[in-house]
Amino acid sequence: SIFKLNIHVQERLESQAYKNIEQFASDVRLTFDNAMKFNVEGSLIYKFASALKKTFEKQYKNLLRYLFCAR
Repeated sequence: SIFKLNIHVQERLESQAYKNIEQFASDVRLTFDNAMKFNVEGSLIYKFASALKKTFEKQYKNLLRYLFCAR
């Protein structure tokens, strides 16, 4: 379920299981994608997932830009 995946991401973060930032980003994207896949388009959950995914992608892009420019 979507909630289990969120717990999965949290547990992986806490245990430092991600080997790189892209693994983390992939799991976060999967969370949003599943929320949209398993909820009716136009529903509140679908809309929230879509908006959060767009925000995540924008912030992720900014983070990558910052990390690679800082080197």
